[in-house]
Amino acid sequence: MLGHVDMNNFRLIGLPPDLPEIGSDAVSWSQAVQLVKDSEIKCVKKTGGMVDDNLFRSAVANCDRMLGYIDLDAKRSLTIPLGTTTNKLYYTFRREPVVLYTDNGFLVKTNNLNVCQLGTVDYPSEIIFYKDVRMNSSCITNLPAPTLSHEAVNKLYIDGTPRKIFHGYVSNLRSHDPEKNDKFGVYCCGVNLLQ
Repeated sequence: MLGHVDMNNFRLIGLPPDLPEIGSDAVSWSQAVQLVKDSEIKCVKKTGGMVDDNLFRSAVANCDRMLGYIDLDAKRSLTIPLGTTTNKLYYTFRREPVVLYTDNGFLVKTNNLNVCQLGTVDYPSEIIFYKDVRMNSSCITNLPAPTLSHEAVNKLYIDGTPRKIFHGYVSNLRSHDPEKNDKFGVYCCGVNLLQ
């Protein structure tokens, strides 16, 4: 049939109970009602809802896509759960850092290689670096005195420890006049006894 069909207020009955295979085919009233109900159940409303499958957004025709909230006001917070309620990102409005809560730490990878892990299940929890740390002329501060042989030492520990040279130790030099506290340099050299 070509052209429009004027039903003249008569009904079209006897349509198949299943959904049509082609989008332009007529659908029965019961199927239309069910499609509307399904769309209401499977959608996420402005007042809330649940997505039970993957959620993807297209980035076509836009350089930057934003996901989140930009209008938090006083005494409000934002929590993004990451699989459980104990693994989450948390933010409270103004002057507070974004907090990452985890059960087993946060692992940073580049090119699928471990770079660093913030937090472990060990007690006390640790920060683990898998690569060299470039300090960019910045200092490491508040370093305690070492207790194990592989630990780094602070300047105070070095200054308070006698220096070992070829034959014996040179203790810290002190001024003879405590009021002036003059500092004198001393030149020490090792002697090669194998000559």
